[in-house]
Amino acid sequence: MKKARPICLVLGLSLVLFLLGIWWGLPDFRGWAPDEVFPSYVMSGLEQNFSHGWFDRYPPFHYYLLSLLYSPFLLLHQLHVLDFHHLPSYTILFYLGRWLSVIMGLGVVYGVYRCGREMLDRRGATFAALIAALIVPFEYYSKTVNLDVPYLFWFVASLYFFIRLLKTQRLKYYLFFTAAAVIAVCTKDQALGLYVLAPLPIVLTNWRRGRQAESKLSFVRSLLDKKYLYSLLLGTGLFVLLDNLVFNFHGFLHHVKMIEGDASQNYRIYPSTASGQAHLLGLTLRQIQGSLGWPLVVICAAGLVVALLRKKKNPVLIWLPLFAASYYLFYIARILFNTDRYNLPICIILSFFGGALIADQLSPGTRLLKTKSAVVAAVFVFSVLYSLSVDILMIKDSRYAIERWLKSNASPQAVIGEAGPMEYLPRLAGFSVVGLRRNFSGFVGNDDPDYIIFDTAYSRAFPPRSTATEFFEKITRPDSGYRLALRYQTRLPWLLVRYKNSGTNMVAVNPEIRIYRRERSPGSPDPAPAALRGGPAQAR
Repeated sequence: MKKARPICLVLGLSLVLFLLGIWWGLPDFRGWAPDEVFPSYVMSGLEQNFSHGWFDRYPPFHYYLLSLLYSPFLLLHQLHVLDFHHLPSYTILFYLGRWLSVIMGLGVVYGVYRCGREMLDRRGATFAALIAALIVPFEYYSKTVNLDVPYLFWFVASLYFFIRLLKTQRLKYYLFFTAAAVIAVCTKDQALGLYVLAPLPIVLTNWRRGRQAESKLSFVRSLLDKKYLYSLLLGTGLFVLLDNLVFNFHGFLHHVKMIEGDASQNYRIYPSTASGQAHLLGLTLRQIQGSLGWPLVVICAAGLVVALLRKKKNPVLIWLPLFAASYYLFYIARILFNTDRYNLPICIILSFFGGALIADQLSPGTRLLKTKSAVVAAVFVFSVLYSLSVDILMIKDSRYAIERWLKSNASPQAVIGEAGPMEYLPRLAGFSVVGLRRNFSGFVGNDDPDYIIFDTAYSRAFPPRSTATEFFEKITRPDSGYRLALRYQTRLPWLLVRYKNSGTNMVAVNPEIRIYRRERSPGSPDPAPAALRGGPAQAR
């Protein structure tokens, strides 16, 4: 039997990591992942043919792919075989979207390998792919219908064509690079920051190659190369087509207004000053360290330094950090906040340098080869456990136990007040649910729900003396009319590595949930609640 190639083993490991917990928060009409693209969003766009003023937080391209994926089931819906207003049928679409993310995640890993093979040997390319597969936020977003993995897929594809472009200067790679870059931007706007500086190495490399054939070729005249014109025409036409500017120009303008306004302005955490930018850079570096873990981030950083010192040895590899610099300068530094998922392209770039360094240190004949091999093996065992921690936390999420507790202790007639976003709270199907007003002045439709439920971390996320902070402080007072019924978070003392990072949506995984019960509530039993199974709980 032919021995499996190492990249097949990497892809197999990636598939396991990406699939574990894919059922997280399902079945549900919303799920637990913040900013996930729900099937209802796609079907709403389809009703308008993504035209006539339609817009959403994200560009439409991935919505098109999801529409194609949904189409056989939408046909069954039209034939009254399935009804997507019913949860089981709706959940099918949810899983289809998550499976697409898994497949595109595998595509990212394999794409990193293919890029690596253009610059490194097989060993270096394989290690680069393995590092990419173990980026912690990647594990999370590879199994949700967020658009981070889809746009990363197209970015890595464009990176491959960029490398081929620099090496061959063939027209087809110019066009492929342009197409993949435009699709990445039409999947998620932030990808635009990756490409602002990309023309620099392209025109410089093309000019240098042109001078080999024509020594007196000026830089200005080299800019008249027809490859640039064809790429510009293709990029413009493709952008107009994919963003549907002909039939949905007003929707496009509304989308731009949204992302330039509330979708970015409301999240800024640093001022637009030198001090603010310094703090933002520090936050970004901490997030990158958290995403890779200390062992891999040290290896990747060392690999970057070594590559810069040996820049003549691999000139194509040296151009890749330009994408990371462009992305940081023209996206992250501009929006003045950051989350770990925004750093995924930067981590992908770093993976090539980590793979190159490891391959160099493990090449046959190097000193202390056995010792270095043992160290590298230990690093990857740690990194697998580090990444796997997110999957385990998703599988053992506290809200599963909370849901069982509510079914056992709360009357079906009980009214439950949600004090926070639904994606941070358990599924409450079967109960009467009311939401808290945005100004925290009371609950919509019911001022005195039988239970108030919220995520502890969410309750602490507001400034002092804000109405939200006052609300959560009031709940804990003896005279509030409520008493703590349950405070619970799944405890996993046997979990060797825990992922903790600042600025992450993964705070939505395994949150600590608090439930306050109205005293002498007619809609709930008065005796103290039973303890939860599957982990320690605190009940009152």
